[in-house]
Amino acid sequence: MDIIIAMQAAVTPVFLLTGVSALLNVMMGRLSRIKDRMRIMQAIGVEADEPDDKIIIENAKQKLIKRSSLVYLSISLAAANLLTVCFVIIFIFLSAITNIDFYFLIASLFIICMMMLLISLISMVFEVFIARSSMHSKLKGSESVIAKIKLNLD
Repeated sequence: MDIIIAMQAAVTPVFLLTGVSALLNVMMGRLSRIKDRMRIMQAIGVEADEPDDKIIIENAKQKLIKRSSLVYLSISLAAANLLTVCFVIIFIFLSAITNIDFYFLIASLFIICMMMLLISLISMVFEVFIARSSMHSKLKGSESVIAKIKLNLD
């Protein structure tokens, strides 16, 4: 394989690097928001006096733990995806430089990249579903408990 052809072949994985990096940035932002929310819930949980309020806060914390686990899985898979894409690019250029046929390895790694990206995105979709269900819960929510406790503190 000629080096020019290798550079052209590496364009697709490089775009994948860019796209997954942007997704990783979004995932890190979501994890940060979950962490901040957990801090609030822990602080409010200490101040809650009523047993019902403590149960609501504990349920909210459990949902945050589920969400953070899903985001962490998604981040881990996206990071592994990025590393694997780098190997794809390396083997594309090694194939061009050494004239050794790495095509099966390159194709296999790229398929693995797509599988990791797919599972990462599915994990994020589940996290969004949990976040949305928490927002639209018809039961007495953690927001009302937080507001009540903040009023009592003031």
